[in-house]
Amino acid sequence: MSVLDIIKSRRGLLASFAALFVFAMKNTLVYSSGEYTHPLLISVWNSASVIFLSVICLALKRFTTTDQIDRTSFCYIAITGSIKGLADVALTSANVFATPADAIAVLNTSPIFTIIFSIVFLRARCRWTDALVTILAITGVAFVTRPPFLLRLFGDSAEHETYSTLHMLGIILALVSSALAGLSLVFGHYIGYVRNTISPLLIVLFIGLSEFLVGILASSAFNVWTAPETILDAVKLAGVGAFGFVGLNALFYAVSSERATVVAIIMACEVAIMYFVQQLVFDIPAEVTGAIGAVLIVTASVGISLEPADQRVQDRDPEGSEEETEQHQPLMDHCGESNK
Repeated sequence: MSVLDIIKSRRGLLASFAALFVFAMKNTLVYSSGEYTHPLLISVWNSASVIFLSVICLALKRFTTTDQIDRTSFCYIAITGSIKGLADVALTSANVFATPADAIAVLNTSPIFTIIFSIVFLRARCRWTDALVTILAITGVAFVTRPPFLLRLFGDSAEHETYSTLHMLGIILALVSSALAGLSLVFGHYIGYVRNTISPLLIVLFIGLSEFLVGILASSAFNVWTAPETILDAVKLAGVGAFGFVGLNALFYAVSSERATVVAIIMACEVAIMYFVQQLVFDIPAEVTGAIGAVLIVTASVGISLEPADQRVQDRDPEGSEEETEQHQPLMDHCGESNK
């Protein structure tokens, strides 16, 4: 087998690692840019770059919406993209107010929110494993927030003032981003599945449009408009969006070419990368409490990711009506096809 054949057979795995490192670089730039730019403005720059690159790529592909999108698919793309765009605005602010590693650690709780929303909206059963991973995730978030009694218990250094109002705000925003990410997945399950003929570039475009609109309105409301002081600052801000665009498309490609479980486990490793980057680039040491919290959250995230994709939908509440079962049948069929 030639090297090219090996690369082709492992393209999903390679795309997963590419997305992992690209997102790590994006979050590093976000935190660095946050020293002189308000996070809402970073979201505007990020989304503007994403929109620009998406339009160019769609134009190069000569994409026509009339031939490839029906009304249901368009609703899925628009609403899912809007929710994810809001999640990105919250995550950008979380990266700046807390630290990238803490924000990414908390973001890994999104599968837990998916469980909760699935139980509420899809009437999926709540199992003992669901309760266990939820408890692990909540405990992990508690460690990441670094309340004073945990800092004293583990002897973490207080000189970095990790427990502060801004840090707590960052954790809350990361939780909001995680919840919105989980909601976008459940909403997609609820209305059906996206056909393979639809380009992921469209979803990325709607994510950018939503984030841009929210960023513009919020920046105007809080009057945080400022221009980059140097060309390097502008390049870094534009780079945030460029890395975000590449990362999103790499992630979509990875999920379409590799098992979702493998992709989820690889992406969970971003926490470790961000702790290393923080120490190396920003001289922010990894606190014991934060590291313990990250391990608990990642363990819960990986644990729930190991569950078969179609198991939760098929294991429905026996009291659910036949109408509800038929309503969610497209998802069951889609999950069955994905596991083949």
